[in-house]
Amino acid sequence: VLAPASPNEGARLLRRWLESEGLASPSRARLMEFSRQLQAAAADSQPALELDGASLRRYRGQVYLVAKLDVLPVDALLTPEQSLNLPGLGCLSVEAVDGGLGLPDAGGWQLRWRAGGERCQPLGRPHSQALKQILQERGVPPWLRERLPLLYDGEALAAVADLFICEGHQAAPGEPGFRVCWQPLRRCAD
Repeated sequence: VLAPASPNEGARLLRRWLESEGLASPSRARLMEFSRQLQAAAADSQPALELDGASLRRYRGQVYLVAKLDVLPVDALLTPEQSLNLPGLGCLSVEAVDGGLGLPDAGGWQLRWRAGGERCQPLGRPHSQALKQILQERGVPPWLRERLPLLYDGEALAAVADLFICEGHQAAPGEPGFRVCWQPLRRCAD
């Protein structure tokens, strides 16, 4: 949580953070204004500072550095033998485990992105809910929700990144199971 004593101190912290991430820092005045907004804005507001190629955003008391993404990668098939590098997003793969996500008849999962209106019944929940509501409950910032990989078995949502498996898509006893490995903003090892 960024809680500097003054906008000036906040601007210094933000500048150091941006430099440690290899990003050019905006003017001192812009950093001070953003720091002031962080201190003065209501808890439920989401101040943002646009940068070249990224933005700083606040959500639930935390400040996030969010890379700009012009378009989401095209849908793809994820099989147990591969890792998917998703430029600007991260690395997606699955690893064999006892239990976990069941392997579809197609031999892999269709990777898709949020379009809105998705529903899922996470394992252990008594009924399905709107994916948007589930992600809000879990504290996923709004701008990251559209960047979470969704794994489908045919037309049915099977898993949401590494957050949860949907009811009916878990591996049956004695069948191979998989754990989704989602590493945001990291490239897969080649």
